[in-house]
Amino acid sequence: ILCYHNLGEQAKGRMVMATSTFREQMQYLRANGYRVISLREFVEFTRLGRQVPQRSVVLTFDDGYKSFRQHAYPVLKELGFTATLFVYTDYVGAGRNALSWQDLRELGAAGFDVQAHSKTHGDLRRIAGEPDAQYQRRMQAELARPQELFSKHLGRRADILAFPYGSWDESLLGKASEHGYVAGFSVRRQGNGSFIRVLAGNRSQIYSEMTLDDFAKNLNV
Repeated sequence: ILCYHNLGEQAKGRMVMATSTFREQMQYLRANGYRVISLREFVEFTRLGRQVPQRSVVLTFDDGYKSFRQHAYPVLKELGFTATLFVYTDYVGAGRNALSWQDLRELGAAGFDVQAHSKTHGDLRRIAGEPDAQYQRRMQAELARPQELFSKHLGRRADILAFPYGSWDESLLGKASEHGYVAGFSVRRQGNGSFIRVLAGNRSQIYSEMTLDDFAKNLNV
């Protein structure tokens, strides 16, 4: 499962990848027999409800940048690939660089899945010394509020969560389950077998400075 963030005409820092590099990576997948499947297909696989092809890859994009629509969408549609967008709801519609709810509805209609990345993109683990009641309130905001906004704007709840910064602990997995999330994902650079705990799935972050060889190494489990 690969994790991207932002794209641009040119690379900028680690998290903004040049569109030409992204296109090269996607063409590599096609040319080398990789099968891009949806995150939902992968979740069904972990429940043993679906067989996935060998060399399966899942594409995910974090945060909700407008650049997905401008730069990634045309490449993915051209190749027939799907992807999941993890958005934190405080960022949706928050400026010209952010996707709006209308954008997300249209991307959903075009076959892209939209899922939750919390409300504020803060670390969801319990802070040392944080009173139980305060933690409960914070989790209500971070995990339940996105559900309400998804229902209002997209007509459905989110049921998959990407942990901000990839950070989780056992208590957080329990909270995610309590709030209706059936799967959760970190950014541990590992593959995913059918036997993984689906609330603690792994994703490999792809950075702008990676060569095509570096990219290929992330595809080997």
